Amino acid sequence: MKIDVEGMEANVIRGARDVIRRCRPVLYVENDRRGKSPELIRLLQEMDYSLYWHLPPLFNPENYFREPDNEFRGLISINMLCAPDGLTVSRADIYRISSPDDWWSDILPAGAAAGHRDKNILNTDPLRR
Repeated sequence: MKIDVEGMEANVIRGARDVIRRCRPVLYVENDRRGKSPELIRLLQEMDYSLYWHLPPLFNPENYFREPDNEFRGLISINMLCAPDGLTVSRADIYRISSPDDWWSDILPAGAAAGHRDKNILNTDPLRR
């Protein structure tokens, strides 16, 4: 289930709580607002989900038209991959979230997010770790 509602993700999860508890879907949730992040993380962890940052760049050099020019220059999407506890998740491009105080830029190499503390722009292109 993909949830991307411009800062109202916690409201959607609360509204779908019964369905989420009954069906235990994998969730892919945008989390790009630092002030709302702790509540969102706490809510999902209380529902027994394991959370991972997923920070895909918006530009893909393998794009459909093979367009070589990256108009997005380091722009990423800030999301969480949320797996019901007991589901094994193994990917090289995700980073475990351990507490509601975790923030995506804290996992990056020193200086990668300099000057862009609360934005979804990085100085790296493409994002690699």
